[in-house]
Amino acid sequence: MLKNIILKLKQLFVSKKRLIIVLGAIFLITILLSIFSQSPPSLDQSSETLPQPQFSPYSKTFQPQKSTLKTTSSAPDKTVSVYKLPSFSNIDLQSRISPIANQLDLTNPPETRTYNSIPHLLWSTGSNYLNLNLNTGQFYLRYTPLVPPITPDLNESDTLQIAQQFLTQHNLINKDTPHKTKYLQTGNYEIDPAQNPDDADFYEFHFYPTLNTLPIYSTSINDSPVIITITKKGQIFELNYQIPVTFYSTYLTNPDSLTTSTHTIKTQQQINQAISQNLPTIVKSELEPDIPADPSINLKTITYNQITLGYQASPNQNLLIPVFQLQGTAELEDNNIVQITAYLSATP
Repeated sequence: MLKNIILKLKQLFVSKKRLIIVLGAIFLITILLSIFSQSPPSLDQSSETLPQPQFSPYSKTFQPQKSTLKTTSSAPDKTVSVYKLPSFSNIDLQSRISPIANQLDLTNPPETRTYNSIPHLLWSTGSNYLNLNLNTGQFYLRYTPLVPPITPDLNESDTLQIAQQFLTQHNLINKDTPHKTKYLQTGNYEIDPAQNPDDADFYEFHFYPTLNTLPIYSTSINDSPVIITITKKGQIFELNYQIPVTFYSTYLTNPDSLTTSTHTIKTQQQINQAISQNLPTIVKSELEPDIPADPSINLKTITYNQITLGYQASPNQNLLIPVFQLQGTAELEDNNIVQITAYLSATP
């Protein structure tokens, strides 16, 4: 009898021990799965407030009486990726830009300059120069080539090919980047728009690169962040590159290496409220294309008929900030109608 009781107690102890082991194993597996299923650390804190983009207003006196949005466009996405610029040193930037300078015979060692407390590198030979912003990686190039008079003139298609080849060679754009063309001619003291494309001495190509399928805007009078001017002899004359150069070349060649975060953007109601409060910054007002309106004449009413989500080219606190581009018409106090472009922060 006692022997049977002891045997049953042993069996019960063994079964309970096995149960404890099984339960312990299940608990350990649950903990491990919880650890490994967690997402890796990310920059994203969707509740974080992003820095507000800065815009240069066309006129500081514009105070429209009424602003509205009337568009058939679909509602914007609810979220957008925000890109963080990769770390880069001055040496990284110099080595990135040197091939461009060397190709244009700007072979003298660059000099360190400071403009408005911002450090720059300046490559120069005679009147030709390339000026690089060391804080942002944006740069401007001005080059006056010596071309023999007997060099034949090129047409728009040929000069476009030269521009695209130069920009893609240095990973400044990709080959499918859309563009617009403006025609310029030499005036008495400056370069003026050409009324007839056949009279053009220069072809000015405005390229519109994208980031995660969204356009990048310079958010100034010229909304294109990449403007390159080619002479009718096929020589590069000017290049204004407003995108951080190291960042965008990395995006084109190795986008997965970039750090992104996801942020909520303004709802349709928030957009309408911001417009009714005249929060968008007007950066361009034109009576006709390339004919600016008088900035001293105030606006009476604004009707925005197009809104596009994109990115501001200039970095803000080491981030590329999403913005809305707004386009539409406005009535001036002198009753003239103008075409306007404005920008608004895309995040609440």
